[in-house]
Amino acid sequence: MRYTNYLGTPGQVADLESRRVFARDLLLALKAKNINEGMQWFQAIHMHARSAAWKVTLPPQLGGAVLTVDLMNMFSSGDIETACLAMIYGEPDEMTAPQHWITPERKEWLVSQMKEFLGWP
Repeated sequence: MRYTNYLGTPGQVADLESRRVFARDLLLALKAKNINEGMQWFQAIHMHARSAAWKVTLPPQLGGAVLTVDLMNMFSSGDIETACLAMIYGEPDEMTAPQHWITPERKEWLVSQMKEFLGWP
């Protein structure tokens, strides 16, 4: 089968675009929030590195494997569900070094924004 057989309907394409807009807007809001909370340049670099290599531990019933995923790729592709689950099962920074920034509270803020967009409880 050709790839065109798998293309979505116009409604699905519009949904994908709305997801990408949401992801873009969420990242802009996160940047503004981080600046407002005093993020320094070296913390921003660390956060970019972490988001490109986010460690996710699958639940025990799924084998408990540890995977490294690219959250930014998930966001830019509009895959909000997978990004949300990756954030939920990922670990915040240990807050043991000056560059650490991703606290449990900041992680939860991102998760809550995605859940709200998705209509998840």
